[in-house]
Amino acid sequence: MGHVVIHREFPAATTAAEIRKFVDEYVASHGDRYGTQDISFKPGLEPFKNRDTAEEWCDRQSGFYAGVAVRFYDFSDCKPSRRMTQLQERLEDNHKRYAEYEAQHSVKMLKAAYVGCSSCGSRLNKEKLRGEKCPLCGTDLRSQSTLDRLKALRSKHLEIMSQLEDERCKDKNKATIKWLVKFEYHE
Repeated sequence: MGHVVIHREFPAATTAAEIRKFVDEYVASHGDRYGTQDISFKPGLEPFKNRDTAEEWCDRQSGFYAGVAVRFYDFSDCKPSRRMTQLQERLEDNHKRYAEYEAQHSVKMLKAAYVGCSSCGSRLNKEKLRGEKCPLCGTDLRSQSTLDRLKALRSKHLEIMSQLEDERCKDKNKATIKWLVKFEYHE
């Protein structure tokens, strides 16, 4: 039992009255009937570039059991461009390289039976380790060059994700606009 937050999408053609009616009925039929009483609509705002950014904005709005509705671009039904397909392939390739590199450079792959922690000086049996960190001090046991390479691969992943999102947002004419409504109730 507790506080529940719902994020619900509605087509852009849905009226404010229809959304309010849905939320009122939802809150009344779930939990202990205590929850969002009114929805604050923000039609003057430029639609957010995607659902995630709209959801983040809604979550930052203050007010306990406050309801808010904003518009966002939904690209889920859009056919991806050739550039988007290329970026998606690069993203998958980067993810595969990261996973392979991480597996190949795991502490478990070392030849020695014991691994030394550079931070606390402990000698650890590699067969008893459950991860890549020292169980005593939490320091990563892999070499600095391995950690730097993994960081570079993660950075490349984020860069490609950003390019993919930018490419997706370029053609807003093909996207549909939807409402994202945040409301809350008590179970």
